[in-house]
Amino acid sequence: MNSSTRRSVGVASGVISVLLALNGCAEVSHARNAYSAVHAAYSAKSAYANVKDLRDAQPVFAGYDSAVAYAEIAPRDKDHADEIKAAFADNIRYLVEQHAKAVGANLVVCQAVESCSGHIIGVQFREDDYNGSFAEKITMGDKLKGRLAFVDVASGRIVAEKRIEGVDSYAAVLGLVRGSIMGAMIKSFPSSSTDSAALNGIKPIKPGYEQVLAGA
Repeated sequence: MNSSTRRSVGVASGVISVLLALNGCAEVSHARNAYSAVHAAYSAKSAYANVKDLRDAQPVFAGYDSAVAYAEIAPRDKDHADEIKAAFADNIRYLVEQHAKAVGANLVVCQAVESCSGHIIGVQFREDDYNGSFAEKITMGDKLKGRLAFVDVASGRIVAEKRIEGVDSYAAVLGLVRGSIMGAMIKSFPSSSTDSAALNGIKPIKPGYEQVLAGA
């Protein structure tokens, strides 16, 4: 185990201790499961970031009946930009839906606001240079940067948001998005009905999108 991985594990232990003091054993179990899934799937750097997500997560899905996803990204591959955008948004929907199922949440994931009902939350990733040119991307460096926001659709109020940066593909962005969604779901629905095996089995990339998103 290298020093970065040891640091990640140490942070995870600290997070679990904090949750034990604040929220009781049930949520500690959920945090352990979530950290296990994140750590198994990503590098030490990503695991470290996602452990922080678990610690800082807010119950953003609590009180909502349905969710929609938005992707405001500007792929460098202009020939396949529409395909990449559609895949990215659908991947966020997949992550919300799969994590909701794993924690036993009654949350419906919709293709669009018009097909949703009840209280709706939007999950949006907006790339920093969404409206920028390719030349501007080059000057910003070869790393993707953006903001993941959870938005109350009725009011437009941002319930919570997180900066995402230092990654080099949309697949890597979704790896960090997964950590934020996981933490938010656990905090929103701290129930013993969480299916640990299902939680651990959620892939950051929806099957079928690996090639579309990995090099984008």
